[in-house]
Amino acid sequence: MLIAFDTTCGIVVTGPESLPDPESQSHDVHEGILTDGGVELQCPTSPQFIPKHNSQRKDTGDAVGDNDDSRYECVVCGKPVTRNSVRNQEVDHLEGVFKWFEHTNGDADCFGDGSMGASHRAAVELAAHRLARASQQLTRDWISGDRTSSVPRIEPERRVTAPSNDQWIETDLHLSSPPIAVEVFSEISQLDLSRRLTVLFDAGYDAYLVFDVDGRYDPSKIEVWLQDAATVPVRVGRFDKTRAVSGDLSSLTLGTRLSESVIDPSALTDSNVPVFLQ
Repeated sequence: MLIAFDTTCGIVVTGPESLPDPESQSHDVHEGILTDGGVELQCPTSPQFIPKHNSQRKDTGDAVGDNDDSRYECVVCGKPVTRNSVRNQEVDHLEGVFKWFEHTNGDADCFGDGSMGASHRAAVELAAHRLARASQQLTRDWISGDRTSSVPRIEPERRVTAPSNDQWIETDLHLSSPPIAVEVFSEISQLDLSRRLTVLFDAGYDAYLVFDVDGRYDPSKIEVWLQDAATVPVRVGRFDKTRAVSGDLSSLTLGTRLSESVIDPSALTDSNVPVFLQ
């Protein structure tokens, strides 16, 4: 996994953020993610000032393993995870960014069920990082709750059903409190946004839409079509997989948090809206 919950700092961190060497972390990158959709996001501790803890470190110039198995927890299941030794050359390709953390007890990776491509998964994990940092209530629940609870805090690929008609969609990322879903789009040809948003809103969820900047559809053009159905200025999230390989947090933005008061999904079925977007 690329991300984990740091129980010492009380925040979700990426593998690169967990490094003990301050020079290996970019303060500029950290500051760059503190605004999203015009809303300032507060995080309790800057990654540059992560407290030291009891771990054995190898001075090799690479990311190092962490023998303190109680410090980090999986953001999905809450079980302890270990920070692995990840060499610089291993993160030169996208799959390498998922080697930072693994379950201490050997359980399967909660993000890696094999159904997501590498770039899609990177977007989902970075979105989880952003959501967790943005939600103070989520952080409080982690600190005060049962850390070995089987109830997920954040879930990838979760089914959401509309109570009014039992229609359902499978979201890329699901957060139960507050109820938020994230949808990531890269090469899919039919976006089906009207139905997706209708189901989510009916089920009480807000939504973020994140588009690969090198994907099938230009995010800027998507924004133009969404704006016609929106009551406020709308920006979609953007994901740059070429920068994610280094754990660059600014490689993903969430965009505008969409709700029924922000956008009318039924307006996306108008005849002037492209079929691929409906």
